[in-house]
Amino acid sequence: MEKRRKAAIIPVIVAFLADAFFLRCGERRVTSDWAVVFPQEAVTKVLAEGKVVRGRTVPFALMKSGIIDEVRVEEGARVLSGDTLMIIDNEEETNVVAQRSVDVAIARINLDKLKSIEYRQAQERLSQAKILEELAAKQRVRGDTLFLQGSIMQSELDELKKEHELRHSQRLIAETEVASVTTSELQLRQSRLTKAQLLLQEATIALSRTILVAPADGKVAALLRAKGEFTAAGGPLLHFQPSDTVLAVEMRLEEGTAATICSGQRAHIVTAGGAPRTIEAVVKKKAGRAEGRRDSFTVILGDISSPDIVLRTGQTVSVQIVTRRIPDAIVIDKRFHASLHDGDYVYLKKGDRAHQCPVLLADIGDGRSIVRKGLAAGDTVLAAKALSDRAIVALAEKKRIRGPVPTER
Repeated sequence: MEKRRKAAIIPVIVAFLADAFFLRCGERRVTSDWAVVFPQEAVTKVLAEGKVVRGRTVPFALMKSGIIDEVRVEEGARVLSGDTLMIIDNEEETNVVAQRSVDVAIARINLDKLKSIEYRQAQERLSQAKILEELAAKQRVRGDTLFLQGSIMQSELDELKKEHELRHSQRLIAETEVASVTTSELQLRQSRLTKAQLLLQEATIALSRTILVAPADGKVAALLRAKGEFTAAGGPLLHFQPSDTVLAVEMRLEEGTAATICSGQRAHIVTAGGAPRTIEAVVKKKAGRAEGRRDSFTVILGDISSPDIVLRTGQTVSVQIVTRRIPDAIVIDKRFHASLHDGDYVYLKKGDRAHQCPVLLADIGDGRSIVRKGLAAGDTVLAAKALSDRAIVALAEKKRIRGPVPTER
């Protein structure tokens, strides 16, 4: 029992004597947080608060007044391009379209009849007249020969000439009929068909103004009118959120920071108020200066994820844009470096002491910096707070985030 008591007391005495020695020498052991640095991919980001200046929802309206006859969607419903959303009373417009459709059908039948039946009949009459004229011409030539031979009388020859002249006149008349069918009458009937088609188009446009149709795939964000209610021309009926729309966000940025933003960069949008929600997007257009604002720039974002999240004009959001990716970089947290008048420095653990080392840093946001010069993979850096050059240190007893076990130096 006596030996066990002595064995337990000895480490306490050794620690007390060590602390007393360090105090007498003007030194004490400092417990410090630490990290082992290693190459990793680093990203530079732009972080800013912003305001939605062009939201993802679009108000829909009809350019005709009337009573809402049908509401074919519910709030929150997903729709496809071409789907009917609402209809106002359009009985009159429907009847006009039906009547003018009949007019077009009649005009087309008349034109086709002229082209197929009447034209073919005129061509047949012309062919027959040509055959008869040719036959009469042959008979006349034969009559001239017979008359010279004294085989026929003058009166018979005159009858053959009259027959030829008659057949010639009939052929000319047939040609005139063909020309009439293929020119003036055809043009008349074609113009009647064109006029009927234009009147039908006009009636169809009037009918379309009574029907609200989805112009693209998307979602009904909000219904503003119900069946049986009156709506004025141009009055909003619902808010629509297209699936592939873009979002414009105005952010306060320094000009140099704004210059690092370009199309194709990934972005994260966090909604403000209530339970924050994150939306992923892609920069579609390089940041441009907001009109009338020297320190504000507008960024156009597209390919937006989470289509169920509605962002309206004027809504405040936080935006984070990844402007650059740097492979195999040494990255340290801000608590592991400090600054003097001549530059930045870190504390490295070598043996049981902290050694102050100058470094060249580049801030990448989120309280982190890339070490461009001064550190190597595997170095153990110490939290700079309360340390001094060549101070005796002990590593804090806590779990390291990642990296190899530190070695004594």
